Amino acid sequence: MSCLCQVVSADEVDRKRVRQPGTGNLSRISAEAACTCEQAGRAAEAAGLQGRFWEMHDMLYENRTAWSEAVDVRPIFEDYARQLGLDLEQFKRDKSSNVVETRINQDHRRGRSMRVKGTPALYLNGVEIPYAQMRTIDDLRRVVNKALNL
Repeated sequence: MSCLCQVVSADEVDRKRVRQPGTGNLSRISAEAACTCEQAGRAAEAAGLQGRFWEMHDMLYENRTAWSEAVDVRPIFEDYARQLGLDLEQFKRDKSSNVVETRINQDHRRGRSMRVKGTPALYLNGVEIPYAQMRTIDDLRRVVNKALNL
């Protein structure tokens, strides 16, 4: 889960093409930020344990201005969990669980191993796409289509 303060919207990236780098497909890798974004990552991962990762991800992204500078994001994220119909008590437990911690740590390690410097970080055929080439979905489509010889 990336720092949603800066990430490209999930709607802008065809989720069917999000794969691991080196597979020849578009990929998104990111690292947690040591801010409210870390809590957002935990919220998305906890929602994912109930099968609602992308729904929470999208809700967090769409509402990022509402929570990104909040002193305490817990009630905000718990409200999102309720709106998504999650088991709230399970969601609260999962946010601080070893499973979520492991997923976040794995994302950190994967990002570091790929020398990811920040978010958004997109890769095509194992090569990072500079942010300037993906500012809009049309820019990103051009880069992908060029790589696919379309």
